[in-house]
Order: sequence, then structure tokens, then C-alpha cells
Amino acid sequence: MSRINITKFQLLIFSAIFLLSLFTTIAFYPALSNDFVLWDTYNYVIGNPYIRSLTWENLIWMFTSFHMSNWQPLTFLSYSVDYALFGLNPWDFTLSILFYTFLT
Repeated sequence: MSRINITKFQLLIFSAIFLLSLFTTIAFYPALSNDFVLWDTYNYVIGNPYIRSLTWENLIWMFTSFHMSNWQPLTFLSYSVDYALFGLNPWDFTLSILFYTFLT
């Protein structure tokens, strides 16, 4: 039977990643109970017809247009996927943003 050999350095790195992830989750968990913040959420999410469906026309808009003086195709793509999966539920939008933040 093969034995997994984990060095102390690997264990230290894994522990640091785990603790950092745990503390980040604890710190941002209260954000899940918030509603949409209406500073720019209306223009980017609520009132944006281009995130309502993943059509070629909307994808072309996402990758070729500046919205509110910003070019953010991946942001609009993620909003569109969130809308397709969850509708306009603030909890799900916030959870996906935290997930994307966690991945980076």
C-alpha cells in the first residue's frame, strides 16, 4: 500500500490556506444577508436588459460596449450567468461574487 508523504512545509502551506479561507468566509458571511446596494447595482444588474439572457446579441454587447464608462465583459458575463441561475436574488449574487473573489 502506498503511503502519502506530506512534508511539514506542505502542511504549513495547507494550514495557512485553510485558515485564510476560514477567516475570509467568517468576515464576509454577514454580507449574504444584505440587499442590493443601489449605488451602481441598478445600472449594472437590476436595470440592465443585457444580462437577462445569454444570447449572441447580448454577448456581443458585453464584449464590445462600454457601460457607465467601463469595459467589463467578464463582470457582465458573470451577472448574466447569475441571473440565468438565480434571477434577481441578492443572496445568490453576493454568494457568487464572494466565490469569484475566493478563487482569485
